[in-house]
Order: sequence, then C-alpha cells, then structure tokens
Amino acid sequence: MAKKEKWVKIADADVRHIWVKDGRCVADGCKGKKSVSLPPTFYQDSGTPLCSSCDLDLEYSHTEVKASDADRKLAVAVEAFHDINAYFDKIDEFTDAERKIVRIVSKALKAIKA
Repeated sequence: MAKKEKWVKIADADVRHIWVKDGRCVADGCKGKKSVSLPPTFYQDSGTPLCSSCDLDLEYSHTEVKASDADRKLAVAVEAFHDINAYFDKIDEFTDAERKIVRIVSKALKAIKA
C-alpha cells in the first residue's frame, strides 16, 4: 500500500513564485529582467506581473520553497534518483553493474523516505 501524502503548511515568507518573460518580450529586444521572484500574495493583490521595461505580461514558471542545506541535499538526491530511474526505464536488458546500481539507489531512496 502506498504511503498517503502529507501536506504541510508553509509560511508565505518561505515561498516565492518565479515569473519569466514570454517569447514576445524577448523577441522585441526588451532590456527588462529575464525573470522575477515574487511573494505568493503578489498575484492576488496585483494580478499578473508585468515586464518592467515593456509592460508585457510575465508568465508563471515555478514555485520555490526556502530550504535548509539538508533539505536541498535531499532534493538533489531525489531528483538524481528520478533521472536514474528515467534512464533505466528506457533499457530493455540490464548488465550486472546496472542491476547493482538500481539496488543501491533504491535502498538509498528508501532510507531517505523513512
């Protein structure tokens, strides 16, 4: 049985949303910043952010959460595991070395998630 996901409340001060220029802004030779980091309340208070140079709408890119060094290392490890998993999903037959890598990485991931 799969583990149930747990949602955790995070303070707005520990979250930021990244907005980026769209293709039109870049194509027009705009000199404004390529991306901006804004608090989560910006959108509800002011709507879609605009490029500071040409006033075109920016596009939402992603959300970032403030994390400790240990959290960042864990995130990098989990992302690496997903990359390895994607690589092995494309292989029909494994060598002995590849099977050993899969066992080691799987064991490490189980330890991280515990």
